[in-house]
Amino acid sequence: MIRLRIFFLIASIPSCSNNMKAYVACIPCYFRQALSSTEAVTKDAALQIKVLNEIARIVPKLDQNASPAHNSTIVLRAANRILGVSDPYAEAKRHYNKLALKMLPTLRKMVKEAENRILMAAKLAVVGNVIDLGIRAEINIEATIDQVLGKGFAVDHTGRFLRMLDRPRSVLYLVDNAGEIVFDRLLIETLIDAGNTVTVGVKSGPILNDCSMEDAEQVGLTEITEVIETGSDWVGTDLATCSENFKKHFKDAYITVAKGQGNFETLGGARKRLFFVLKAKCECVAQELGVKMGDLVFVGE
Repeated sequence: MIRLRIFFLIASIPSCSNNMKAYVACIPCYFRQALSSTEAVTKDAALQIKVLNEIARIVPKLDQNASPAHNSTIVLRAANRILGVSDPYAEAKRHYNKLALKMLPTLRKMVKEAENRILMAAKLAVVGNVIDLGIRAEINIEATIDQVLGKGFAVDHTGRFLRMLDRPRSVLYLVDNAGEIVFDRLLIETLIDAGNTVTVGVKSGPILNDCSMEDAEQVGLTEITEVIETGSDWVGTDLATCSENFKKHFKDAYITVAKGQGNFETLGGARKRLFFVLKAKCECVAQELGVKMGDLVFVGE
């Protein structure tokens, strides 16, 4: 099948060379993301139209050779500028962190009773990405866990992941969304209990419902391990926009775990012993992974 892509040019914006390239099908998503941010702030139709008109002006200038995450950042910043806000999802993030924390005792019990605790925690870590706590208000957590544990991963490299943990290792864990970070905490604390050293990477500023230091503090991650900022407030982990301190951690960690589509879009091929944990939520990402939309993956490079 011929893969159609669209070619745009934009100047003076850094882009990581290790990335998934934008598809034609990404374009409607840019508008949906902008509209979602707008709806989180206002019901004023005139203002919403103003935002979308601005996005329509920007889209033809976006770089096809950049990742969808990279281009989404440009779009979202434009929307926020018109809206006059820096973090449209601030209230929602706090709400979903609290909601997920209520689930933590039940999840911990499941891990404690599992034959392989790290494997169970790894499976549960993807649950947060499946239900996307930053988007859905009504969640049947039991049904979602049953789905994950029953269906499993379409691409399953957990065996390789576990073999690499044959002795205590240094792990860099890049979290994704608020709410979901509680499920990440479950895997992080399980890795720590097994003797591993885990450093968690969070955004240095608000973008979408991605985790910041405030979220890490709210769910107690800063109490159990070192949490560092990436130095970037771009969607995913675009290394060209990250701090030297973060890049050193990224290079030096024995294993890196990266949650969510944004990290997959921006970090492909960036290093060895890098594992992506996510649900393929769009056809473009699914095609890159060689899976069906909706499939779950734990894939290593």
